[in-house]
Amino acid sequence: MEPEEYHGKNGVLDSVHEVPGARGRYNNMMDRSDMNRLGKKQELTRNFRLISIFSFMCVVMSTWVFVINASTSGLAAGGTGGFIAVYIGSSFAYFTVVLSLAEMASIAPTAGGQAEFAHPRVQKFTSYVAGWLLTLSWLCGVTSGMFLTGQMVQGAILITNESFNAQPYQVWCLVFAFAASGLFLNTVGARYLALMEVFVAIFLVLGYVVNIIVLWVMSPKNSTSEVFASFDNGNGWSSTGFGILTAQTAALYLILGSDGAAHMAEETQDASVNVP
Repeated sequence: MEPEEYHGKNGVLDSVHEVPGARGRYNNMMDRSDMNRLGKKQELTRNFRLISIFSFMCVVMSTWVFVINASTSGLAAGGTGGFIAVYIGSSFAYFTVVLSLAEMASIAPTAGGQAEFAHPRVQKFTSYVAGWLLTLSWLCGVTSGMFLTGQMVQGAILITNESFNAQPYQVWCLVFAFAASGLFLNTVGARYLALMEVFVAIFLVLGYVVNIIVLWVMSPKNSTSEVFASFDNGNGWSSTGFGILTAQTAALYLILGSDGAAHMAEETQDASVNVP
């Protein structure tokens, strides 16, 4: 029997030569064992490796890009010092969550992510709840990211052309254009997605360096005390401390999406090692 004709237990591809786009590149024994152990059928092509899945996460989170636009509400609520403090605190706390997710993803590397990480006795209920929460959160998160990107594009046009008449519908047109391009890349261009993620991540890092240099050289400078010791209650809450805590919503938005790699587990080679 030829290798490509045998699909192994539960339909899991059973040799190196059977994996489309990965012939001779890696031994799928680890992934095959994990899928068999979890009772899953391999439906997707494993195009992602360590570098490409790392690049994917850089692009998904795009933290420095969204800091420019999404931190406005946090700065208004708690001031620069308050927002920086809650951002650092939230990042540290969220890091512990990410470590737990990484551990669970190494044990159960499936696309379900958190929906699969539950004790068998309560798995049906928790998977149902987690699955819906994940679906809604990713729908809202991706849409909001496209909306912010549309605003950035519109703002860039305004900077270069002051006579441009900015209208809200233009942002929504951009959102639909981004959604259509994402649909195309994830369907027709799926086999090239891993490579594209690497290139986009490179431009993302280069853009970060360029922005830091430009801001460092050309922006007005504030004193250290103004930046790190400015705690405000811009939204008028009962106390400054509570007002600063409300800035956490903006801080959390900037670090969301760190579970994205877990949902790509069934498209990643050696997922139990590379995904965490």
